[in-house]
Amino acid sequence: MISKKAFLKTYQDIKKLNNQEPDHNPIYRSKRDEEVIKEYHFAKFKKNAQQLSESSEFKDLLEKENWTNEDVQRFLSQLK
Repeated sequence: MISKKAFLKTYQDIKKLNNQEPDHNPIYRSKRDEEVIKEYHFAKFKKNAQQLSESSEFKDLLEKENWTNEDVQRFLSQLK
């Protein structure tokens, strides 16, 4: 039979193990994988932002006051 003190200590140890923060987000395999994937998505975002800033069609849509359904569809296709 296990003593009450040993029983409570075991629960405390388990709680400590569960509360430890991992080195990286558990979605990624490692810290380096997380960094590489985040760098990739940021580079992709920067590329898309540059393409939008150079797009005359996108600028025209932003300056337009009254949008039609076609304008909304063109806007959404530009954002993809």
